Amino acid sequence: MRLLISIAAVACLLVDAAGAAAPTISGVFVSPVSGTYACVNWTTNMAANSYVDYGATTSYGKTESTPAFVTTHQIQLNGLAVNTTYHYRIRTANASNEWTTSGDYTFKTESDTWGCENQPTGNPMGGGAGYSRIIQRSQATKVVSTAAELKSALSTAKSGNIIYIDDNSMLDMSPQSSTVYIPAGVTLASGRGNNGSPGGMLYNYTFTNSTTSGSPPMLRTNGSGIRITGLRMVGPNNSDARTMQTYHGIYSGHSNVEIDNCEFYGFNYAAIEAIVNAPGPYVHHCYFHNNTRPGVGYGYCPGWGNVAIVEGNIFDRHRHSVAGHGTEGQSYEARYNLVLEHSVSHVFDMHGGYDRGDGTDIAGTTIKIHHNTVRNTDQGAVCVRGKPTDGCWINNNRFYRVHDDWCIRQLYATGNFYESNDIFGLPTSGGSTEPPNPADGTMLGHWPLDEGSGTASADTSGNGHTATLYNTNAASWVAGHAGKAVQFVSTLDDYVDCGTINQLDNFAIDFWFKLNDASTIGQYIITNNVFDFYYRGGTTTNLWFRCRINEAGPGGDVTSWANVTGIKSSTALAAGTWYHVVGTRSGNKMRLFINGTLERELDCLAGFTVKTTNFGALRLGPTMVGVVDEVQYFIPGTPSGSLNGGHAPTLTWTGEANYTNDGLNPDNAAMGSSFTFRVKYTDIDNNPPMQGYPKLHVLRNGVDNESYSPTVMFPADSTTPYRSGRVYTCNYRLPRGSDYSYYFEANDWVGNAAVGEATVAKAGPVVTGGNSIPVIYWAWPATNYVQNIVYPSSGNMGTNFDFRAGYLDHDNDPAQGGGPKLKITNSSSVDIPGSPFLMNVQIADEPCNGTMYQLVRRFPAGTYKYQVIASDSQGVAAMPNPASPASLTVSSSSTNWTDVFTGAPSQLASKTFDVAVWFHTSMTGFTASDVVVTNGTISGFTGSGAFYAFTVTAKNYGTVTVSVPAGVTSPSNAASATLTRTWPAPVVPKNAVRTGWSAYEGIYK
Repeated sequence: MRLLISIAAVACLLVDAAGAAAPTISGVFVSPVSGTYACVNWTTNMAANSYVDYGATTSYGKTESTPAFVTTHQIQLNGLAVNTTYHYRIRTANASNEWTTSGDYTFKTESDTWGCENQPTGNPMGGGAGYSRIIQRSQATKVVSTAAELKSALSTAKSGNIIYIDDNSMLDMSPQSSTVYIPAGVTLASGRGNNGSPGGMLYNYTFTNSTTSGSPPMLRTNGSGIRITGLRMVGPNNSDARTMQTYHGIYSGHSNVEIDNCEFYGFNYAAIEAIVNAPGPYVHHCYFHNNTRPGVGYGYCPGWGNVAIVEGNIFDRHRHSVAGHGTEGQSYEARYNLVLEHSVSHVFDMHGGYDRGDGTDIAGTTIKIHHNTVRNTDQGAVCVRGKPTDGCWINNNRFYRVHDDWCIRQLYATGNFYESNDIFGLPTSGGSTEPPNPADGTMLGHWPLDEGSGTASADTSGNGHTATLYNTNAASWVAGHAGKAVQFVSTLDDYVDCGTINQLDNFAIDFWFKLNDASTIGQYIITNNVFDFYYRGGTTTNLWFRCRINEAGPGGDVTSWANVTGIKSSTALAAGTWYHVVGTRSGNKMRLFINGTLERELDCLAGFTVKTTNFGALRLGPTMVGVVDEVQYFIPGTPSGSLNGGHAPTLTWTGEANYTNDGLNPDNAAMGSSFTFRVKYTDIDNNPPMQGYPKLHVLRNGVDNESYSPTVMFPADSTTPYRSGRVYTCNYRLPRGSDYSYYFEANDWVGNAAVGEATVAKAGPVVTGGNSIPVIYWAWPATNYVQNIVYPSSGNMGTNFDFRAGYLDHDNDPAQGGGPKLKITNSSSVDIPGSPFLMNVQIADEPCNGTMYQLVRRFPAGTYKYQVIASDSQGVAAMPNPASPASLTVSSSSTNWTDVFTGAPSQLASKTFDVAVWFHTSMTGFTASDVVVTNGTISGFTGSGAFYAFTVTAKNYGTVTVSVPAGVTSPSNAASATLTRTWPAPVVPKNAVRTGWSAYEGIYK
């Protein structure tokens, strides 16, 4: 229900007998929390206290107040009646007791609703098309289209100014060596949703080199009263890479900040965070997606002070959509948000003292989570890791997950935690949570099991699958749920064989059963050796609907058995009770119903292949202790008399200019360009798409890349009927490459999957030119490499120092020269001979995913500086790690060693390669003549003390050996060292012309 507000008296009455200045009231609005409470909000031009009189008439009768002197006011009214109109007025006074009283206002509480679907804001979820508070370009104080122009405009902006980012511009904020600050009272805007515009984009595809605390944020508030609206912000990492530095989109450190109608992705720490001791901003009607990383990965982190409001947003692909550190004073209210299916952990989070290790059990102060819709079924919805000092209230939400111990949790402490009036399980719209009716489908086999005697039972479907009872001494006829039934006593040859029915994809099995003994472990109720209904028994009293797969099972909440996936009931089974069970499989999705209630639905076959090698006859009760009755095997159909229609929607090209034969424009462009994708969704039943659809999938080498795909599309208009075809759109910026393809996906709101030309993968786009900056990063999460690239960080001259660093390039450009190099300088900051040294591949992967490199070395006693450096194949220098050379101190010991090493591979690419020789301490008397080289010569010998370097040139193809014997230095090196390399002979093509000198060096034919 939409909030209704009327104003009976617009002007505020200034009550001030002395004639002195009294507070001025402005910006009055009511933000409903539920049908039973509301928040009255306003601002004053000076610090003042807060009073609200309210009631069913202008006599009011009730008052809520706070004595604190503030300029931003919020009073919560509790205990209201649902669907009721209330009158209220505001009274406020400054420290001199000069009062202002407003006129009469009204608001109407909403009906007692659940989830975000009936959200009262009057604006679309996630903002975009149809958003009512879009700032127009004509309202701007200054319009900018480059990062330099933005920084310049903000540097001189004054309170009240509007800096507008041109709708078609993409502002490159990298390299982001310093944060861009927004002055107090300034609005930063663009036109997201205005006439189909995606909004101007701020992007940064590189990390600055920093500690693991991360790069500085892209934007930061520099005062109160700031608004950020209608733009897109894109960070450098929208994958789940573990080795990346962290990055924020916005730091908000001031009061009265509003962030609305924006899109955020690629910020692997958090898209928005209110920093220490700062009140949380009002964040609403934004689209947050692909902000994820293990350990962090948040959409929004609230701050301290007043309760942060998170409202009307769409969240997808986060570790937590909203998460708090949980120290006392941190609070948030999440309301009317839609959370799509792809969270990788629980959605709403608050840390506690156990996590922080501060000796408390505090998990924030006030947490309110209400009227949200959370579509996840395989992750939790709420987790509070301690005890809030005020309380956590969870109510009127729609959680698609069943109400189990993981859906809503309080950990490490108890108390001040309240859950009520929530709905669990999938929504009932269109009958989607009702089990399929066999009468609406195609019957494959129906066994009423009513014979009462003999060893045969008829298939009444007419398909001729007469069932046979085996071991009739154990399997016996008993009274059933209806008529007769078959009872089993768990012997291996005690079962009913219903014959083989070759329907393993789109099917449903409907039956009744009763356990006679709930303690017996491992009871197969029905199985065809591919799908089965299984009661585990013992301490696990749930029913499983499982499928055998060729891969290892996923574990956790799905199954805990190898080579099996599936779903389990939330209902615990008891002996002696009849249960009506329906299990369905359609594509990757399995669903389980008990007694007409949807217990669980999961895409648990996604990523797996069904194992059919042991597929066989459908058997009833092979290891069961109990009774089975009324078994039906069928293909589900459209429900009889359905008002929603059973037609699948279609996804087609739009027919617009540039979109007649595909869904992409442009087809080819340089890196940094914006690619626009458009598709037409048509449904002859006029059914809208399911929430979160249509989706665009962008593939690379045929793989759906989690970094940027799939993404939810938005309507280009909100008025065209679905039966006529509504156009949806989204924009992408992609790394360089010619191996892309794309397709579109949608379901209508009753679950029918879309068909049509746009659902088939099509080549494109081709992204040319351009180059992103490669990154050298820590080897985290490898043990001992969280804040350094070397372990140990100090030691004696016998210590093996293990250097590890990753190389990442979003364009998939390899590092020049075979990989990153380790630069080593002495105490005078001069490269030691041979430096920089090529590092070796430790964990191989494509540069776009990150390749890990390693070099293990001992050092003579002394103080050194080290740094990992690299350039990509285009010659662009990587951001080094650490940013400035770091120190390494090596103490002396009695260890005597000699090292001879090279960065050249074991199979040489050319006959010349560089070699370094290190001794355990400073030596004299070591010259080129002391080096023994077989099949090679030495040149360029240099060095002194402990470090020497030279070049070796192979004489002929074959093995080249470089040795430093013991005893060739003063003091005597007690240890010798040797390395070998091979210069392989070239392979001459069999059909090569062999006259005169060939192209193969040194071969005369």
